[in-house]
Order: sequence, then C-alpha cells, then structure tokens
Amino acid sequence: MFRYFLLFVFTFFYSALNAEPATQQKIATNNSWFKVSKDEQYNGLCQALTQFMNQQPWEALQSCTVPDMSDSPFEAVIFTPAAEEDLAKLDRIVDPYFYLYEDADEIWQKRKRLYQNGELALKEAWLDINNDQITDHVVEYSSINSICLPLGYGDYDQLKKSKEQLWNNISLNERKKLAEKYGFFKSYHVVVGYKKEGVFSSPSGLFKFKGQTYGYESSLSIKDTATKWAIRDFLETSYVSTIKQNTNPKLVTTTGCWLHLNKRQVENERLPVE
Repeated sequence: MFRYFLLFVFTFFYSALNAEPATQQKIATNNSWFKVSKDEQYNGLCQALTQFMNQQPWEALQSCTVPDMSDSPFEAVIFTPAAEEDLAKLDRIVDPYFYLYEDADEIWQKRKRLYQNGELALKEAWLDINNDQITDHVVEYSSINSICLPLGYGDYDQLKKSKEQLWNNISLNERKKLAEKYGFFKSYHVVVGYKKEGVFSSPSGLFKFKGQTYGYESSLSIKDTATKWAIRDFLETSYVSTIKQNTNPKLVTTTGCWLHLNKRQVENERLPVE
C-alpha cells in the first residue's frame, strides 16, 4: 500500500515540475514574502532586495536561478562560455580533486564527456569581485543537480523522497530539461594564472548593486500543509570581502543580508493552488 502511495506522490511531483507556471501556481505580483532579519550593508541593498523579491512568484524563489533583474536597481553578471581549448586547464583548476589519484589525461577524457553532454559547464567573466579596484578572472562552474528542483507544497519528507526517486529514474535529457527550467547548481572560482585563489559558493547566481558584486542563494520549501512551516526559510546574499595572499582560505566571504520568510504571508497563501 505504501509503495502505491509513493508512486502517486512521485507521479504528482513529476507532473508538477513539468507543468506550466500559470497552471502550477499563482503568479503573485504584490506579496510580502520577506522581511529583513540581518542587514550588514547599510547601503540600501536589503531594502531594495526585499522589495524586488516580494514582487517575484513563489516558484522563482525556490530554484537555482536569479530572477529577471531588468527594470530593477540590480544588474545581472554576465558570463560567457569558456573556449573549448581552455576547458581541460580550467577543469583541473576549479575541481583538482578528481585528478589526485588517477592519470590526468584519462580523467580528463571522462570529464570531457560531461561537458560535451551538458552535465557540466564552465563560463568566465572578468570583474572586480571584491571591490578592490582590481579586475579578477572569475570562472562559473555549474552542474546539473537535483537540489535545484523545488520541493513544492506538502509533507517535506515525502516530497524529498519523491524528488530523489524522480531524479534517479529519469533520463539525462529529462534532467537537462529540468535544469534549463530550474537552473544549474553554481560555484564561482577566482583564478590567477594556473591557480585558484578561492571559491565563492552561490548556487543561484551573482548580481551587482551599486558596483558591488553579491552572491544569491535561495532554496525555500514548505515543510507540511498542516503547519506551513518552511524547512529553509531565508534568502541570503553574501559578497567577497577579501582575497588574501599566502593564506588558507584565501577568499573571505561576508553576509550582506538575510531575508526571512514572513510566515503569516505564507500561511495566507495556498502554494501552489490546490
């Protein structure tokens, strides 16, 4: 009996993930999802971000993507795909652990196939990531990952189990389609020559505000329909404050602001529409 119940949840979860947003849930334009709980910037970032995020549909706040920032005080950071001839070098720099115990050329041939079939991607940008007036070489390393799929609305444990079951039972092409919709899991690597100076983990992406580059992470989910309590109930922005020399870690990140869910707003909404 329990097996049939899991199958039902699995089927419902997959259908919901592939549904069009208009039928999957409400598109809210004037919400109060968030309130500022920590402001370390004092430059208007948290207030502007709160106002911006409160205009977004719930779905956009649960995936590994940054919402469309056109017509906002924020600026998206644009990365371009790394040249094919640079992939082997950059892959070894950003993820050296794969090369520790086996022949580097053999490992690269395996890794190369992951880039060719779209499971991994490397992109580059040159920007002042820590606001020290020096342009940095920043490499975006992204991968297909089930963590980017929104859990939806319902019992957390059942939804999480269904998501894992879904991911393990669909083809690579189906995974890629979901990644195109819900984003790739991302990290950002400051590269100098053939060395990595540090990693800036920001699974949703980067954006700029008043010249400063910030990372953005959001992975919101509702735990159960009875309490509507968020198992992860905040949105976090952070920034690179320092790139140190001859130290470990070399790259130091600092929290810019935390926006916590306004639980009363969540309780007043049925997400998605039932």
